[in-house]
Formats: sequence, C-alpha cells, structure tokens
Amino acid sequence: MQRRSGHCDLNIDERKAAESIRNYNNGSYKGVRNLELDSQGYEMFRDGLSSHLPALVKQLIFTGDNYGGAQARFMVHSIEVESRFIAEKILGDFASWESSIRAAPPLQDGIVELDRIECLLLPFHCSKRWLVWASKTLQFLRPEAFPIVDSQVVKALGVSQLNTAKWYRKFCGLIRDTLINNSDVLNRMRTVDCDRSPSKLKLLDKILFVAGRPKQDGRCLHSIEM
Repeated sequence: MQRRSGHCDLNIDERKAAESIRNYNNGSYKGVRNLELDSQGYEMFRDGLSSHLPALVKQLIFTGDNYGGAQARFMVHSIEVESRFIAEKILGDFASWESSIRAAPPLQDGIVELDRIECLLLPFHCSKRWLVWASKTLQFLRPEAFPIVDSQVVKALGVSQLNTAKWYRKFCGLIRDTLINNSDVLNRMRTVDCDRSPSKLKLLDKILFVAGRPKQDGRCLHSIEM
C-alpha cells in the first residue's frame, strides 16, 4: 500500500481476501461466533438508536462489551455506568445526533463533514475518548457509511491511531480509497461471504480485520503518518 497525495492505494489480493473472509466468518469473540454477533448487532440497531434510556444503554453495552468497543482495563467505571453516561449525553441532544447520522452519505459517495463527526463522537468522550466504541456503534446504525476503527484494521492500513474526530475523518478517507480501488474484487467476494455482509464496507472490514492480525515479526505492513 502506498500513500499518494493524501490517498491510499491498496490492491487487495483476491485469494487472500477470500481466505480472510472465511477466517472472519468462522471466528468468534468471547465464545460467540462473529457472524452471530454481527447478526445480533444489526438486529438490535435495525430501528436506529433508541430514544429511551434503558434500551439505549443496552445497545451501548452491546457495542462496548459484547462487540469489543471498550476494554474494561481502561475503564474508571463499569461498562454499565460508562454506557449510561454516554447514553445521557446522546439523549441530551438526540435530534442533532440523529440528524448527523441521517446526513452521512454512503462512504463510496463521500465523507461526512468534520463538524458532524465531532457531534457523533462527542458523547463518547467520558472517562476517556472511546473512538472504537463510537465507530462500532455507528457501523451498526449505518453499515454503508461508517467504518469500524479496530486495532487490527488500523494495523492492516499501517496507520497510527489518534482518538480525534479529525483523525477518524482521515481514516474514513483511507477506507473510502480502498473501497473504490477494490470495488470489483469486493463485488466478487460477496459470493465467498454468501451475502452475509450488509455492505461492501463491512465486507472490507472483515478482510482488513484478518489481514491486520500480528505477523510473526510483530510489525504492521506500512507506516503512514496521519
């Protein structure tokens, strides 16, 4: 992968992509199959983000705990308490949050404006900045618009992660370039995936997630300053 004029050129090997998708689909997290977790999440967020506090807290616990958006060792509070803090912040300006979600275009068509990203990430600034947690929540809400920030995906792209809205927007740009550059390969990968992914963005996430697993030498593929 090379970065050129702010862009990311990554040509995905079709054979390795197919292998990565199979590995992801056969994998598990905390004893639950990845496919089952994905299915649970998309069903839980099918009608959007709940405007009722208990249901919203339940959604956030799922993305933070069950789906690995937040790790307990970094928490000052329990996952339940932290989820409630985030939920209360979202509900404090629910209309603006929903508006920013609806305004986001499919990633292949464009990247959401920085001020809207800041609006979406702000409630996740609690005991720490939970960018990964936020991105996993956004992915379930708009699987064609928001890429997941995961340590293995970040490693596959070769970027250094910062927990800021500006960094996330640049990350979206790199993912968008990769989507566009590999559109034909991703279309063919739908068959390998048996159409289990709701978008090509999620399909790409599966590929990068497996590709970013630590290599024997412990190094990532590239080093890109953002």
